[in-house]
Amino acid sequence: HDLEGLFVKIVGNTSARQFALPRAAEDWVPIQIWVDSVPSGATVMIGVLSDGESDVLESLLDVLMPLGVPRTPPPQDCRVLACVAVCAQPRDNGGQAWHG
Repeated sequence: HDLEGLFVKIVGNTSARQFALPRAAEDWVPIQIWVDSVPSGATVMIGVLSDGESDVLESLLDVLMPLGVPRTPPPQDCRVLACVAVCAQPRDNGGQAWHG
């Protein structure tokens, strides 16, 4: 579980962030705060590493949807997800497909 997590970066002079994949309701708060802080029009790089045992991917995609992540969930056996998205104004319902 050491490498499992959500990895995010706003393109530019900001730091990358790593979040543990949420296991409890309160674990979503830091991710939601970060998503809410992303300015409209910002380009974001997003990566997810999962052990495949977690059922949080669908919920995670819902939380990341305002950033323009793909609407379609990845294949069930997918362990690594990556995308580059633009946080639209107004915030849209997501992009097209994951690259994994």
